[in-house]
Amino acid sequence: MKILRNQTHKKSILVFSGVLIILSLLFLFLSMRDLPKCDYSIDDWKSKYAVYRDNGFGIAEEYKDSGEPLEYFLWGPNKELKKGSYSVLIDYYAEDDQNCYVEASGEERKFVSASTGILNRYQKSVIYQFEIKRDINSFELVFSYSGKGDFVINSITINANNNQIKRSVSVFIFLVLMADFLVLMEYQSKEKRQIVIFIVGIAALTSIPMFVPDIHRGDDLEFHLMRIETIVQSIRAGQFPARISSVILYGAGYPTPIYYNDLFLYIPAFLRFLGFSLVSVYKIYVVLINLLTSCLAYISFSRIFKSRRVGLVLSLVYCSSSYRLVNVWMRSAVGEYTAQAFLPLLAWAIYRIFSDEKKHIKVWIWDSVLLAAAFTGITGAHIITLVMSVFMLFWVCVIYIKKLFRGQVVLTFLVSASLILLLNLYYLVPFWDYYINVPSTLDSGTPVFIQNESIFPGMLFGFFQKLTGISGSSVTDRFQTTPGLPLMIILFFNVFLHLNGNSSQKLKGLLFLSVLSLWLSTNLFPWDWLSIHFPLWRYMTRIQFPWRFLTFAVLFLTIMTGSIFKQNIFRYLDMILVSLSVIMAFWLVGDYFNHAHLISISDSSSLYCVPYDRLYYLPGSSPENLENLFTAEMGKNMQTVEILSRTPGRMRVYCKTNDLHGDHRVAVPLYNYKGYIVSDDSDVEYKIETDELNRVMFELPDGFEGTINVVFREPVIWKISLLISIIMAFAILSSCTICVYRKNEYGKKKNY
Repeated sequence: MKILRNQTHKKSILVFSGVLIILSLLFLFLSMRDLPKCDYSIDDWKSKYAVYRDNGFGIAEEYKDSGEPLEYFLWGPNKELKKGSYSVLIDYYAEDDQNCYVEASGEERKFVSASTGILNRYQKSVIYQFEIKRDINSFELVFSYSGKGDFVINSITINANNNQIKRSVSVFIFLVLMADFLVLMEYQSKEKRQIVIFIVGIAALTSIPMFVPDIHRGDDLEFHLMRIETIVQSIRAGQFPARISSVILYGAGYPTPIYYNDLFLYIPAFLRFLGFSLVSVYKIYVVLINLLTSCLAYISFSRIFKSRRVGLVLSLVYCSSSYRLVNVWMRSAVGEYTAQAFLPLLAWAIYRIFSDEKKHIKVWIWDSVLLAAAFTGITGAHIITLVMSVFMLFWVCVIYIKKLFRGQVVLTFLVSASLILLLNLYYLVPFWDYYINVPSTLDSGTPVFIQNESIFPGMLFGFFQKLTGISGSSVTDRFQTTPGLPLMIILFFNVFLHLNGNSSQKLKGLLFLSVLSLWLSTNLFPWDWLSIHFPLWRYMTRIQFPWRFLTFAVLFLTIMTGSIFKQNIFRYLDMILVSLSVIMAFWLVGDYFNHAHLISISDSSSLYCVPYDRLYYLPGSSPENLENLFTAEMGKNMQTVEILSRTPGRMRVYCKTNDLHGDHRVAVPLYNYKGYIVSDDSDVEYKIETDELNRVMFELPDGFEGTINVVFREPVIWKISLLISIIMAFAILSSCTICVYRKNEYGKKKNY
């Protein structure tokens, strides 16, 4: 009767929650129909430094190229504005990057939420977003002048958007679901509740910097924010999945999604559609990945060591390791710390595969699925970590060479390899297509020297070194690169056991793998010598920074910790490591607050959208030649070329030639990556060539007048590979769900 009563309560809670969610969505729909209107014209803006020309404001000649920035070049309308979120469409011309920002007088300023917008010299218009938390009477949109080049504001259009409403409804729905979760947890055992609390606590501990305003400008932060915004803009334009970025390089076309897997970034991209700012969705993503990492670490380590207590301790030690927190908090290494979430799962899969027990066919198939899931997660996050994972797996196989060539193990690896291939075809096929057929700076074939980027051995013990710094510089200017105090204590504890003859074979293997990972991270490893003498090794140098192998040092040292726990050598070791992990995490939090460079970025208008590295450029292209890239050029016998519109993967161009036979070439501001099709409105296609700036160039016939469409069209094989991956993922998830359901049903009948 009690079971039936509990089931009734659960159903009632779910039904009530469903009603609340439906009502909130209805409220969202009704609220979006009554958005406030903004009736401003450019005449409402004022300036001491501009003259009115061509229906807009331009910098006066006496101030043009003065070299002295003007913070208040143009300002207005200085009128009331109601609470809400707004989008500003600014049409302009600028020869140098300029800025805009929202301002209000006195106490009203604290009710304005906005970052600084960039009016970059490569575009003619920008959409800038801001929010007003309460009705204000002195709203102003201010434009500043850098002191360089011509600057003209042609039009300013302000419209209310529904971001604030969508976000409020989303938060309400989340709170309803969280309340459901907390209520349903009351029906679970005390032990399960404690485990959930501990896992959530680990995620919270490792996410503390995300719970303050703004975020640190990490090494890769803006690049990954551009990747998120690329997905958003591509989906809005009807391109799914995203292939060519219209955000990076300001619409010149950059194939980041093809080379750098965006699988997990669709989560923050989805949140952008719910009205959250770029920085907010990134923070939410960090929290979710920290939660995923703590959860997968607990599941994996508790299964490996057959102890929930050990699983919880190792989850804390792994998640709070210094190197991982540097990746998350300071470097903003999205791909790397996302891949780190799946490494414990990989370790569990390998442990199961190499276990000595004889297995039923269903068990080793499950082992294959587990290994495939781990590698699929890593592939979806970071291709460099995937390469390093395969490299380290090779050494694991060397250690367990006697177990490797058993029929069951070989079959498991073969089935798993097949599953990995099928699950990741959606990414591997486009990547390989571009890697083979598109000349880029990704792989020049020349030796790559990364020795100077490696760390000095003494830095492995820099437990209290600052979190910020520059790789490859002097020791005092570098950031912290160490697995952390708790894990290094375990390393030396294992060395002590080994010297005293108390180390098991498992601990000796883990000691070898840990020391190997640490050695690869330091300048003691001959990276440059190997790159010169062994061409195959040059592929390994694509990892860019040898200290990335600290990722695997953290993993092996964590597993080593669990192995020492199981030997019961030191009674209070787990409590000591938990205490040290928490203390070191809080120390790192303090260092973050002392050294972080906090910024706020609402949308892509606040980003300088030119990546620092040159990995995916076509040969001869670089950020330095962008000045000449963003104008369409025409041959001497062309009469008119005008860009009508451009969206992700598509550009419409009006072209008109004269009747003379001759040079009717047109070069449009798009890098000529494989996949573009040039056609007119009658679907007549024209041959594509590449000009000296690597732009898409084509030639039109005599007397042509009409619209040309330049469209990125992915090959059919790409679509087929995506479909295969989706079907495969659905089949595996369905099979696993059915197996778990049957197991639970069997358990219920048995208990009954």
